[in-house]
Amino acid sequence: MTSAAATLAGVRFMHPATDGLTIPDPIPDASIFQPAPWVAPSSEQLPFLRRRLHEHYTTIAAEGAQQGRTGQVARAAAVESEDREVRRYARDEAGRLKNASLTWVDHEAIEMAVTYSSTPSTEPASPDRMPSMTGFMLFESCIGGALYDAARAQDLPGSGWTPAPWLYDVSGYVEAPIVAISWSRLPPPHEDRVQLSFYTPNRPPQWDGLPPDTFVAQWAATKTCYSAGYFADHVRTVSARMSPMPVLATFTATLQFGELLPEPDANHCAGWVQTVYGLWQLLDHKVKKPLTQTDVIAAPRSVTRGDGSIP
Repeated sequence: MTSAAATLAGVRFMHPATDGLTIPDPIPDASIFQPAPWVAPSSEQLPFLRRRLHEHYTTIAAEGAQQGRTGQVARAAAVESEDREVRRYARDEAGRLKNASLTWVDHEAIEMAVTYSSTPSTEPASPDRMPSMTGFMLFESCIGGALYDAARAQDLPGSGWTPAPWLYDVSGYVEAPIVAISWSRLPPPHEDRVQLSFYTPNRPPQWDGLPPDTFVAQWAATKTCYSAGYFADHVRTVSARMSPMPVLATFTATLQFGELLPEPDANHCAGWVQTVYGLWQLLDHKVKKPLTQTDVIAAPRSVTRGDGSIP
């Protein structure tokens, strides 16, 4: 290990146990930052998840991104945009969730859709393929993912943080899997389009994979440096105080009816759009020989009493 103090003269260090922070030597690869594999909530939990997400985005729409992100570790969609744009997006997402039909998609159906959509579709996008005008789908396994370098993946709580320089030298990438989607048809004059929101797990970086005295970020306002141990403690404290949202909307796309879908790419939004449209095609039971089976699951009694539904 090399002392960080030796290369960052004049900068204060902060750690629960010591003032001396370190820099990894050698620099690790990105695998130590990869969060645990995605484990989807059960289909019975889907109404409760929808309700929590609706409340989350309703709060952001009313109070702004910073208030809505309190206690959240992952980034909500467009948090780096102007607050007005964040509120507009949150208002739209809350509206989608309030009126959404709910679908839980198992691993087998996802595998079929990924395979089916790997070949570009020759069918122009059609509203007849939509399972509903507005919907929310939760996936048992991911349909693709976005890749981040280690510095960008550290998604520090709040703004004003600068990742430690060594994070930019980490080899490999951290994947944020796509595990849910919401959609709604846009109002006139854009009713020939569908707005899609792609969700990723709200999982904190794996700070415990580093020695606790590792320098990981600097607070720009005070030039104070913070350690992996500090952020690991922060994550544990927040998790103990509240139940973080399991997923958050992170990417958006627009689907244009009457046009061919964009070329699929496993690490690009176009690939996710292809897979979702492939799922819609597979779930279309209006065809003569549907390839999938749909089971209608009754909502838990607590939902029918109003605890999980949205008034």
